[in-house]
Amino acid sequence: RYFLDLLMQVLIGLVWWQILSRGSFLVRSLGAGELDIDYSLLIGPVLLLLALGLLVLRVFPWVVAILARVSEGLGPAWLMQGLRHVSRDPIVPGTLVVLLMVATALGVIGSAFSSTLERSQRDRALYMAGSDLRIEHNGDRTPTPLLGLSDVAEEADGTDTAVEVTRIRGSRLIAGFSTETISILAVDTEDFEDVAWHRPDFANGKSLEGLMSDIAPGPSTTTNGHGEGIVLPQDTRALSLWVRPGRPDFNSQLLARLQDSQGFYFDMPIGGLGFNGWRRFEAEITPLPTSGRRFSGGRPIPLPEVTPPFTLLALRVAARGPGFTEPGVLFWGGVAAVTPTGERVLSDFQTLEGWHAIEDYAKPGLYAWESSESVVLDGAGRSAAFSWAPGSFSLRGIRAGGPEMPIPALVSEEILDIAEAEVGDTLNISISSTTLPISVVAVTDYFPTLDPRREPFLVLDLRTLTHYSNMHGKQRAMGRPG
Repeated sequence: RYFLDLLMQVLIGLVWWQILSRGSFLVRSLGAGELDIDYSLLIGPVLLLLALGLLVLRVFPWVVAILARVSEGLGPAWLMQGLRHVSRDPIVPGTLVVLLMVATALGVIGSAFSSTLERSQRDRALYMAGSDLRIEHNGDRTPTPLLGLSDVAEEADGTDTAVEVTRIRGSRLIAGFSTETISILAVDTEDFEDVAWHRPDFANGKSLEGLMSDIAPGPSTTTNGHGEGIVLPQDTRALSLWVRPGRPDFNSQLLARLQDSQGFYFDMPIGGLGFNGWRRFEAEITPLPTSGRRFSGGRPIPLPEVTPPFTLLALRVAARGPGFTEPGVLFWGGVAAVTPTGERVLSDFQTLEGWHAIEDYAKPGLYAWESSESVVLDGAGRSAAFSWAPGSFSLRGIRAGGPEMPIPALVSEEILDIAEAEVGDTLNISISSTTLPISVVAVTDYFPTLDPRREPFLVLDLRTLTHYSNMHGKQRAMGRPG
């Protein structure tokens, strides 16, 4: 019957239209909103084969009858009679043709499915590992520059390239006091593309090389690699500062944060602030021992030797006790590098140019960096005043350099939904006790080793994250860049 053919064609057409319009065999339930398989759509290929079989059975007698008429004057009698017989009774030969067609279709589908399944399993394994081989270790829980492990790995036989990454957890305040946990992956953007596995469809057709270029740090002018700080003379042995606290504070001390030629961040003590009036400090450049990092035996971890030239990154006020509970102010009269041939003035603080308060992005407005003409050093026309209010947990002080720019980052789509943001916006992300500004430069649906179904993620440059963490966090990151 013709209506059976038409009914089957209409049915397969509807199913095929649903598959094309939805783009997959998955549907989202109205109740829980979870993705489930629509089994009715899975019978689409079966219905297609059945419809084609009925169509062949309907068309096959017509084709054979036409061939029989053509062969009347051209072919032998046995061929003409055979074609006429088949056209009058097409069930058996037509069934064989349909079976042959189905067998061929199943063979093609099987071979295609096998190769697709094999590639899918391989892609899944590479996505979870991120590269041909991944080694996890419990290194530093704070953002850390390269530990040199990649250099050691590259010396092994059969290793072409190795890179280091840091995986940490962050959070973003979304409403009230609730936060959303974010997975943060900091990578070495210089060599990551040579090692990691990636597909362009993860980021709307953009290559991994292009993504790494988006988050790579820009050209730098100083040894720290980020265009910040003041490079001290090669033979600098000490720093000298003129300061005056608003009132004596025996709970506070002055520290300087520096970076050596190998990229190692360290603090050096300058002196306490429990005095009145102006005072000149002169402190040798000696790394301050870190009090929180010890072996199981309780022995402090020895700090590596620092090598000049040094870069002065920041001058900060630290509390010896539980923290700052009252507002305060510190006046600055000058800072100089002490060398064997004398002092080299780095800044006389007659202007604020080249210095900025280290902003607390979690609580902006707690720090102020202003020029003062009421409290000045003898012979000077003005000084600089750094004032603060209590309530901040970030580093408290001033930094040398230009205006601070947010960290470029790749983010998952869910982060934009949570923050109600778009590409080009700046977001504040909390990492441990530090809040850092993040600039959304690109969106990626997937990134190797990160599962967007579990939690949203963002990808940063490792050196940039380490530098910002050292500029804003009280606890400096250990290690050296590789």
